[in-house]
Amino acid sequence: MKVVIPKKLKKGDNVLVVAPSRSFSLLSQDTINNAIENLQKLGLNIIFGKNINQTNQLYSSSIKDRIDDIHWGFREQDISAIISVIGGSTTNQIIPFLDYDLIKRNPKIISGFSDITVLHNAVFSKTGMMTYYGPHFSSFGAKYGTEYVLRYFQKCCMEDGVFKIDPSEKWSDDEWYLDQEKRNFYNNSGYGVLQEGSCSGRILGGNLECFSILMGTPYFPLIEEDCILCIEQDSESEFLRFIRWFEQLSQTSLSKNIKGLVLGRFQTKYSPSEQMLKEFFGGHYFRKNIPIVFNFNFGHTQPLCTLPLGGFANLDAYEGSVTFTILEH
Repeated sequence: MKVVIPKKLKKGDNVLVVAPSRSFSLLSQDTINNAIENLQKLGLNIIFGKNINQTNQLYSSSIKDRIDDIHWGFREQDISAIISVIGGSTTNQIIPFLDYDLIKRNPKIISGFSDITVLHNAVFSKTGMMTYYGPHFSSFGAKYGTEYVLRYFQKCCMEDGVFKIDPSEKWSDDEWYLDQEKRNFYNNSGYGVLQEGSCSGRILGGNLECFSILMGTPYFPLIEEDCILCIEQDSESEFLRFIRWFEQLSQTSLSKNIKGLVLGRFQTKYSPSEQMLKEFFGGHYFRKNIPIVFNFNFGHTQPLCTLPLGGFANLDAYEGSVTFTILEH
């Protein structure tokens, strides 16, 4: 597959904030102000979609409103990137109505995570355009602990060259958006290894549940080349649900091309122990000979890195030494 890489952002570029799922109206003014300030530190200008404050009983807006904002972002030549407000659960409503020819003709950076997994993979499947599993606009809204978020967004979306994704010094799983001053940070013990090995491949994945609901649709990325699957799950799903979704994924034709597995950090509410992970993956028919690592900084804990979906990476995973190198982004 020929992968289309959007142009890197530079200082002075305009970034459009859209709401593919939940509404902008859910954000506090404090979060909004902090997010604008943090993005301005990177030299970026923020533009807001005209429909992002619309909301309904699903805390979203109409399909047409969401589509109009996204299409406007790809048509406007002075907009260089599109970033989601926040996640949710309704992004799959819009993917049949996107103009993929428009998107392919005007490749631009798309950033977001969680439910935005659906948008990322639909765009990649239909256009071959690389997208970025990274921060929402709201993710930049934390008062503390955003240095890591900014650093890897900049490395992936604003700079060229190979880089490694290192673990953050600290991490958190608190509701920071409710009280910015009462944060609970933990020391990060680094990445864990479930199976040792080395591999290279294209990065695929996102939120496991959102990735899995695309199976059997035209929006699921069935690529015929080696890939590294990067998946995470939020606290709404117990580990048994993670297992259920993973079993379904392992039975698709994509599974034969998965040469490495990277697990984002599980949230504390339903976090499986290392022993549970080892029992599940160690006794699984999925892939006995591929590297499997966990506790990476992407997904629903803070801080989070930015991963280029459709990009190329190398994973070296050995006890006491894990290196994840982004080669193409």
